[in-house]
Amino acid sequence: MEGLTVVLFGNSPSVQFEPENILLEGEKPFKTVETSKIVPLQREIAKRHVSVINMIDLHETDSVDHLIDQLVKENEIHAFIFVVRLGQLTDDDKMGLEWVQRVFGDKVLQFVMILFTYEREEESDTINDIKNPVLEQLLEKCGGRFHTCNKMMNNQSEMRDLMNKIELLFNENKQQLYTGEMLKQREDLKTSGCQTYCIPEPTISEERMEDTTTSETGEKHGGKNKDLETRVRQDQCLQQEDTKKRNLFQRLHLEGRQHNKLRTADVPQLTALSLQSHESCSEEELIQTFLQKLLMMDYSARYVNVKGKKQDHKQRRDKNSENQGDICDVFKDLSLSNIETSQSEQIHPMDVQMAVFHCADGFLKQLMVTKLSQCQYALPLLVPDPFTRRIEFPLWTFRQINKSWKIKHTNNETISQTQPIYKASTPMVFFFRFGSVSSSKSQLMNSLINEKHNTFFHRNCPGSSRTRELMDGVVEIAWFCPSGKNADKFTDHVSFCNLHGDARGHEKQLQILTQMASKMNLQ
Repeated sequence: MEGLTVVLFGNSPSVQFEPENILLEGEKPFKTVETSKIVPLQREIAKRHVSVINMIDLHETDSVDHLIDQLVKENEIHAFIFVVRLGQLTDDDKMGLEWVQRVFGDKVLQFVMILFTYEREEESDTINDIKNPVLEQLLEKCGGRFHTCNKMMNNQSEMRDLMNKIELLFNENKQQLYTGEMLKQREDLKTSGCQTYCIPEPTISEERMEDTTTSETGEKHGGKNKDLETRVRQDQCLQQEDTKKRNLFQRLHLEGRQHNKLRTADVPQLTALSLQSHESCSEEELIQTFLQKLLMMDYSARYVNVKGKKQDHKQRRDKNSENQGDICDVFKDLSLSNIETSQSEQIHPMDVQMAVFHCADGFLKQLMVTKLSQCQYALPLLVPDPFTRRIEFPLWTFRQINKSWKIKHTNNETISQTQPIYKASTPMVFFFRFGSVSSSKSQLMNSLINEKHNTFFHRNCPGSSRTRELMDGVVEIAWFCPSGKNADKFTDHVSFCNLHGDARGHEKQLQILTQMASKMNLQ
């Protein structure tokens, strides 16, 4: 083979951009599209001439059509290498593959190979242990093709094996390359489908004329109008939800952290705040207080109150009462009280936990989950992204958790077992609800697992509020581990899964868990 042309795409946290990088040699990811063209990097790898086209982070940039057109006109591509951080599959990663498919067409998938990168040598063999339905779906899309290498991409042996796999892919594709002709076919298909997907906005009269049908009696019936109105209402509701969630991240000073992730190194910083014991703190201190309490295995991490706002308002109101005795001041106070109530809605304790989880990198997520387990709290099992609604299955974060239990047999023999929980095969009981119910299913589950401890946070826990932005659709899991005594409610270890929110709005989670569960409890 004369040479190889490969495209690298994905997210920059998956790659170390240093001069030792064999593929990129310090080349930085795209941050702007001011350049008029992409110039391939010329490399000599394993006695092969390789043209490397760096498209890392390009999917986060607007207006790239001119770059894509130039790219495929000047290059015939052997493989698209999708770079993903091993064990830290994010929604940004999933969107990266969807972006390539959208830009280059469905045919591009036959040229895609996933490149999992790792930082520590011991991580390199974990790919075979990770059972993640989202990851399995991505691999299936890419024909099961993948390779692993270190994040530095400086290992000659790993790079040689990667080149061999690209050649194998080339032969599997019958030596076919991705060309400008394939992109043109995709553009032609998109154009021909414009009438289906690109409907111009009609005027009101046109819309009514087009969206009504006449029955045999001459009576007109609404058709698409109702569907359109329903979709508009749904979109408006989603936009309102997104606005509330963005406001929450802003109040917690986490704006931008969904891309620039929090790391474990950011947490154990000694400050004046960390040297004090806090039952309450200001909103800007909530995240730091929660994390530091959690890392110290302080179960009260979930119960930190926000202080300051109500007291400040009371002082202002008392001062106004002293200075002015007018009856109008009563209405002024009521007005101030209403403003204060709307501006200072209490942040739900579980929103604090989930906001940190969404903004944490893989290692911090794993540390959080490990500490939550040590505090005997339920763990996040299925986590929808707050904005894209895509579901993450963070099983990798469970790897350091071991559970022990004792089983008492009929002959009074007691057997003790200890297993990593992600490998343990346990019967699962799944709790969910349709609509609103008067009783709390989380509280019911707590009574089954541990009556003296709130394993699942519920409506009657301290700090609970009606405003909860990040928990709907989250599935948490906890385990009952018998002690081998007669008082045990169950004779064997059992896992309990809890779908938060109305199950009617979370069909995917409902579908996954009904397939996995041994028993289901509907409220």
